[in-house]
Amino acid sequence: MNNSDSVNIQDLYKLGNVQDRLRKYAQDQEYFKFWALRQVNTISILKVISEKFGSVPAEQVSDWEFRYPEFDELPYQFQLATATIGTHTELKVTNSLGSILNTSTRLQVDGIYVKAVCTDMASHAATSINISSGIVLNEELRIVHVGAEDSFGAGYRKVVVKRAHPNATVANPIAITATMTLTVMNLVARSNDYPKPPITKNSKYLKNYVEISRQSYGLGEHMVQGGGIDTFLAKGVEYLNIQYQLAETYMMKAIERAILEARQSKLEVDGNLEYETGGIKEFILADSDHILDFGGKVPTVARINNFIRRMADTSGVNEIWLFTGTELSEQIANAYENKSIYYTQASLTVKYQMIVKVIESVGRNLTVYHVTAPILNELGMANEALGLNLTEMNYNEKHPFGCFQIAHKVPFTDKPDGDDSYKSNEGFMGKWRELYGAWGLVRRLPETHFRWVGAASPNS
Repeated sequence: MNNSDSVNIQDLYKLGNVQDRLRKYAQDQEYFKFWALRQVNTISILKVISEKFGSVPAEQVSDWEFRYPEFDELPYQFQLATATIGTHTELKVTNSLGSILNTSTRLQVDGIYVKAVCTDMASHAATSINISSGIVLNEELRIVHVGAEDSFGAGYRKVVVKRAHPNATVANPIAITATMTLTVMNLVARSNDYPKPPITKNSKYLKNYVEISRQSYGLGEHMVQGGGIDTFLAKGVEYLNIQYQLAETYMMKAIERAILEARQSKLEVDGNLEYETGGIKEFILADSDHILDFGGKVPTVARINNFIRRMADTSGVNEIWLFTGTELSEQIANAYENKSIYYTQASLTVKYQMIVKVIESVGRNLTVYHVTAPILNELGMANEALGLNLTEMNYNEKHPFGCFQIAHKVPFTDKPDGDDSYKSNEGFMGKWRELYGAWGLVRRLPETHFRWVGAASPNS
C-alpha cells in the first residue's frame, strides 16, 4: 500500500490541478508548511565577496560608462629589447622605461657575475657563480647617458652604461642578453648635481560599463481574481511573494555568474545601446604568472604549495581567497588529508554559513582562505579555481573599498512602485511586476588575481 503522506506530497508538486491542491492545503492554513525552494547550487561566492565588496552609490555614477584611475609603482626590474652587441655598453629599452632612468641610476644584472676587482671580463666574469675563482658578485652597471625618444629605433631609447661598476676600465665585456633581468638597485647623485626631470608615468585608467538587469514575475488572472476559491491565495498576495522570491533568487544567481564570467560589451541594437559589465574571469591577466596550469597532473601538496608561493610572489598581498569547483575541492581535500597546514577557520565558517578552510602558505606570509564554490561547476570550472585578492592594495594594507566594487546607478527595486501592475490600465487582469536595477563591477589590481587550470580529473 502506498504511503498516504508520500502520495499527498507528490500530488502537491504536480503541475496540474493547482487550484484544487491549493484549496486542500490553504483552507487548513497548511500550504506553506509544504512549500520549499530547492536549489542545487546555492549562492556561494557572493556570500563572501558581497560582504567584502565596496559599493559605489548612485550619485557617484553619472554615466553608463565609468573610468577610474590606478597607479602602479614605478618599474624597478626590466629586460632589454635585444641583447647587447659590439662594445656591449649600449642598452635598448622602451621609450617609456627609458623615461625613468637617469645618470643617478645603478642597475644590477641578474645573470652576470664578476670578481670584486674586474678589469677583464674574459677572466673576471661569468654567467654563473664560480666560488673558487671569486666570481660571486652580480655585475653592476652605471648609466652615463640616456638618449632621447626613438634614439635606438622607433619606440626605443639608447642607454649607455659603464660595465662592471665601480671598476674604472673593463676589457672584453660580455653580452647582456634579452633574457637577463636588470634591477634598479641604487640611486646615487653627485654633489652639486642638478635635479632630474620628474617622472609622471605608470598611471592608467581602467573602465567598465553599467548594465541594466531586469526579471519579471507575477500571477495569472485566475490567481489574482480569485474565482471564489476560499484560500490564502484568493488575493494572490502570498503566492506573489513566492514568485518574487523565485525571481529574486534567479536574478541573484545570474548576477553571481555575471560577476565571474560576463564579458565587457557595448553594442548598438536597433539603434539602442546595450551595455554589459565585465566580470572577474576576463580581468585576470592571461599569462603564466596569473593562470597557473597543473598541466594535467594531480594536485599534490607540493604542486599546490608551488602555486600558493607563486601567487604570493606575484601579488605581494597577505590574503587570497581561493574559490574552487567541487572536483578540485575533492582533490585538495585528498591531498591535505591529515595535514596540519589545512584546517577549518571556525569564525569565518560561522559568519558565512559555509566551510572556510585555511591553507597555510609556504615561503611567504600569505593566508589562503579556501571555499568550495559549486557555482563554478555551472561555468565549466568544476576542476578549476579562482584565487582572488578581495581586500588588499599592498601587503597587509587593506583598501577601504576592496579590489572590487558594485556601482549602483539604479539600485535594485521592485517595479512598479506600490502594488501596481504593468498594463493595469489596459485591461490586463493578472499581476505583472519586475525586479529592476542598473549596476556595474569596478575591478582593480589585475596583477593580484589568479586562476588555476589543468588539474587531472579526480578518481571516479
